[in-house]
Order: sequence, then structure tokens, then C-alpha cells
Amino acid sequence: MKKSDVLKIFLWEGLNLWLLRRKRKNRYQLPANCHGINIGCGLHNPKLWKGVDGGATHYIAKKLPGFLLKSFYRGFNMHKNYSFEEYTKLISELDFVHHELLFGLPFDDGSVPNVYSSHFFEHLHYQDALKLLTECRRVLATGGRIRICVPSLESEVEKIRSAVAAYDSGDSNPIQNYVTWNKSGYQSYYSNHHWMYNHQGLRKILEEAGFTDIIECSYHQGLIQDVDVLDTRKGIYMEGVKR
Repeated sequence: MKKSDVLKIFLWEGLNLWLLRRKRKNRYQLPANCHGINIGCGLHNPKLWKGVDGGATHYIAKKLPGFLLKSFYRGFNMHKNYSFEEYTKLISELDFVHHELLFGLPFDDGSVPNVYSSHFFEHLHYQDALKLLTECRRVLATGGRIRICVPSLESEVEKIRSAVAAYDSGDSNPIQNYVTWNKSGYQSYYSNHHWMYNHQGLRKILEEAGFTDIIECSYHQGLIQDVDVLDTRKGIYMEGVKR
């Protein structure tokens, strides 16, 4: 096992788990000018939105002095996606609550104006996703809006069909992506996709959680506030309302 994997296991399964359990019952109030919460925000959370994320790396990085942050940046391979200057800026501007989302949401009933999440719910098992969406409805103010973006199951199925067609024609290379496992190193619960959605599936789970007025949207198009800065990745977009 690599030293970096040992460190990740310590952070995720040791220190981070201890911190998250210790703060499990904490409740937070949003600023008066807050537009909503961004679930599973990672490093990207726009101004006037409060991120909610259980990531150990972001939580620890925000507390490190500059001379240690650079070693942290390299040790966790952040250089693959960001320059050090970009990473430093993102960390310094990141406004989020460090919280394990499997515990629910750390806000009072009806206290959140809007809820947003992009490319997070596919990392949850279906029942965990349903519980969290039910929590989203609980904390939303009446008339509040939720906007969810997930990768398209339909697009993945088309890729599989294309790989099968290539296999039938004698090319076995594309199908390898679906019949082999090439990942190595430490994998947390959130490292992989546990349930994928098409439009029908995403609508169904939102309805199960109690949302109404559900509409299909597209990238940078919808009724939620700040849609032009919230959306950063393509996928299936859907919004619902708490009545």
C-alpha cells in the first residue's frame, strides 16, 4: 500500500470520522443574505451559498498555514487538476459546513431558502439518497426550490451499447471499461457511483421525497436563483418545490 493511501485512510477513517461524529448533532444558522445550501460542494461553492460537505481534505486544508498547504496540495495530487495558486484561492474562498451528509442536514426545519447539488447523489445508495432528499425537503422553507444535477444514465447505457456493438464486430477493447476494475488505492464510500439516474428515475425519487412542481431543466437554465453560477458540470438537471 502506498504511503499516500495510508494517509488517506487515516484522514478519512480516523481523524475525519472522529470529527464528523463529534459534530453530528450540531445545528447551523444561515446568514440572512444566504441564497441556499450546496450539498456535496467539494471545492466549488459560489458566493452567498453555504456548502455542506464531509470531505476531510478541504476541512483540513482550510486550517493549514501556507508552508504546509503546499505539501498537502502535492500529497493529495491536487496538482493534477489545479495550479497551486488556483487551489489556494478556492480553499480561501470556500464557505462550507463540514458535515457527514449520511447523518442528515444540520439545519432547522424550514430554515433553508434553496437547495442545490451537482454530481453528488449518484454516489449514494438509493435509500441513502431518498433519506437525504427527504432531509432537503424538511429544511427547505415553504416554496423553496431544489435543483439536482446527476450524470445521465441514458448516456452511460449508450456507451455500453456502443461497446457491445464494437465487441460484436471483433473489437474487445471498449467493453473492457465495463467488465474490468482498474482502480487502485484507498476508496471511500463516496469514491464510486452507487445509483445512476435517467430523467424518469430522478423525477421518481424527488416525488418519493415529497417534492412537487418537478420540471426538467438544462445547463444554466432553470428557475432556481443563481443558476448561471451554480451549474459547472453537464448532466441531467431537475428542479422541484416544497409546498
